[in-house]
Amino acid sequence: MKSPPSVLIITINFRQTNCTLRFLESISSVERFDDSYLVIVDNCSESDSVPRIQQAIHGRDNVELAVSPRNRGYFGAARWALDRYLAD
Repeated sequence: MKSPPSVLIITINFRQTNCTLRFLESISSVERFDDSYLVIVDNCSESDSVPRIQQAIHGRDNVELAVSPRNRGYFGAARWALDRYLAD
């Protein structure tokens, strides 16, 4: 059984896919990033955001894309992601 990550990071994407991808690139280079788990919430964003993020996270076991079917607002989306993570 794999031990839980040391850090859970949740970030919200809403019509800023380029910024989200730059964040992913930046955070990936942080020391011990492999000991963390990143959840990117696409908060009912642009039509091409999901495939672009999926392509960027492909092969990263510690990164998940959670696609919200509706805009939950920033903190609502963060809470939704946290609840999903804790349920798993």
